[in-house]
Amino acid sequence: MPSRYIIGSVIPHASETVPDGFLECDGSSLLRADYAKLFTAIGTVWGTADATHFNIPDLRGKFPRGWAHGTANDPDRDSRSANATGGETGDKVGSVQSHMYQSHGHTSSYQIGRIDAALGSTFPHFIVSTQYTSNQSPAYGSETRPININFMFIIRYE
Repeated sequence: MPSRYIIGSVIPHASETVPDGFLECDGSSLLRADYAKLFTAIGTVWGTADATHFNIPDLRGKFPRGWAHGTANDPDRDSRSANATGGETGDKVGSVQSHMYQSHGHTSSYQIGRIDAALGSTFPHFIVSTQYTSNQSPAYGSETRPININFMFIIRYE
């Protein structure tokens, strides 16, 4: 039965078994001669070890992001790095960004005081007001992430 996916298509797969005609997107380095159609489709955007090999994407444990393609939707698009040696950088398909936690601060105000009008003015009363701002480091986990679910990403090679 022919596949509906063109060579080079990457899809999320809801199984831990790779179907015929696909490879797991695990960053493997493949011989260009053995996977000529896939090499023609994706080239070396995902990296290359040498003149006879090319890499497929490594999407294990990563969130895919749509290519900005010159728009401002990815504010750091020009500083993206290569996924592997020989791969694309900047605003190109195949480039990668590491994790980041956006710097931010918290402002909090509090008052401490005692005003006891029932006892008259013979007792002292006071109000202390303090305001502070602090930069917070990530806490309670090893990453910042949305709710997520695991799939195996696979790429069509034939």
